Amino acid sequence: MRDYGLWITYNMTSKLITCIILYMVIFIVAEILYRRGCPVKITRKIVHIGAGIISFFLPLLVNLQTTISIGILFAFLLFWTKKRQLLNSIHKNGSENFGPIFFPVGLALCAIVFWNINPIIFQGSSLILGLSDGLAGLFGQRFGKIRYNFTGDKTLEGSLVFFLVAFVILLSILTFHKNTVGFGKISFVLLGALILSIIEGVSGKGWDNLFIPVSGGIVLYLIIM
Repeated sequence: MRDYGLWITYNMTSKLITCIILYMVIFIVAEILYRRGCPVKITRKIVHIGAGIISFFLPLLVNLQTTISIGILFAFLLFWTKKRQLLNSIHKNGSENFGPIFFPVGLALCAIVFWNINPIIFQGSSLILGLSDGLAGLFGQRFGKIRYNFTGDKTLEGSLVFFLVAFVILLSILTFHKNTVGFGKISFVLLGALILSIIEGVSGKGWDNLFIPVSGGIVLYLIIM
């Protein structure tokens, strides 16, 4: 029994280290690209998308407590690097933007609320935060023409991308969870994607990274439960 307990501890520790290394690789890649001339608006979104995808796999690798610990660890790490003016690939030109810090905090809050209900809710929220928000930012920066500003600069084109990607993620998770999907559920998915798009659109200066995971969790909970 003692050997089995040691094996469990070793297995969990190795998975935790693996997760941390994966996140750190994303930061290192973004920093290298930034130092080679890639704009910070791009490198920040690379981290955003990459971290969202890695977070999607956390329920397959570690438990709730470990996921929360990872969120807290990276929140403190990112706060420290911002204060020390390090990791310019995500912090540069964003003195009032705490989005990178809110990212792990938002996902940790989502895990606390929804993990024990169904980990797939956390996974879906991770993808919505990483892919919907990240791709919306990239597309809006490249092709956005119609701009609006509630608490931060956004584009209508970027918001449309957010809506479409969120809809696909929500519908995919619903289909995976329920196998069959009726018209009523699809209508609810459309409404959920629209609500999340509005929340993202009115949340500037990185606050969307805090609000989207929990809001996405609520939408997913209502859709699949």
